[in-house]
Amino acid sequence: MLALLLPAAPAQAQGVNFKSFVSSTGGGSVCTFAAPCSHFQEAHDATFAGGMISCLDGGHFAGANITRSITIDCTGTSASVTPFTISGAGVFVRIRNLTVFGIDFGNAAALFVENCTIRNVNSGVGIRFQPTGLGAQLVVSDTIIASNGTGGNGAGIYVAPQSGGSAGVVLNRVTFELNTTAMLLDSFSGGIGTVMVDSIVSSSFQNGIIVNSGSVNHLNIRNSKLLNNVGNAIQSAGAGSLVLLDDTTVTGNQTGVSIVAGGAMQSYRNNRIFANNSDGPAIPAVPGVSGPMF
Repeated sequence: MLALLLPAAPAQAQGVNFKSFVSSTGGGSVCTFAAPCSHFQEAHDATFAGGMISCLDGGHFAGANITRSITIDCTGTSASVTPFTISGAGVFVRIRNLTVFGIDFGNAAALFVENCTIRNVNSGVGIRFQPTGLGAQLVVSDTIIASNGTGGNGAGIYVAPQSGGSAGVVLNRVTFELNTTAMLLDSFSGGIGTVMVDSIVSSSFQNGIIVNSGSVNHLNIRNSKLLNNVGNAIQSAGAGSLVLLDDTTVTGNQTGVSIVAGGAMQSYRNNRIFANNSDGPAIPAVPGVSGPMF
């Protein structure tokens, strides 16, 4: 009689967890620590919005279509995963300590990538960020983005808001290496504001960073290095593009800085632009800033 009066068990009895687990030896369907799943999609579907997925070992896993806010954290493992896609209004996704072979972000609110490696997306893009909503956020920190794209196609990071969308991008201690183009920022359908700090862009096969404008597209680079890139280390293209260089080294590139089609670039006069095949044009100072350097 007492049992009949007790409330029904909530979501846990339905196999839904606040924290789920994956393992290369997993075979469970409830994705608990004792019975982990073998795929991220299973773990995603078994986890409450706002919950977490953890890896129990360094396996290579299939990716997932992420449609709810979630944290994926594989601390202490060497786990890797095939591409994630992220979509869903208001969805916040945080990915930590994982090697990911591509992330595709569409109709969602924010993506945080921390201490990851994003690599080997042939003919594609490491992180494709194409939000449809206003103010979508991409924050990447302590991450390596390497060997993405092939031939003349692909990029390490591609940001291109869709009609009605806009993007805020923060890169902190990010290393780009051996990508076709390290980062391509296209604001043809929506505005972009980007800050890159303490980062390295090196050995790109086509270009380092390209800032293309249709609407506002501002990039502030601070205390970073652009080294040994084929093509342009940094290019500002189009009337809405503005690149601000602050305490940054640009050297060993085919072309150091490039300003085309009405783009703009300004310097805090504390940069080092030298020993490129062509250093590029002189850069005017940020208003109110003076000094002897480039």
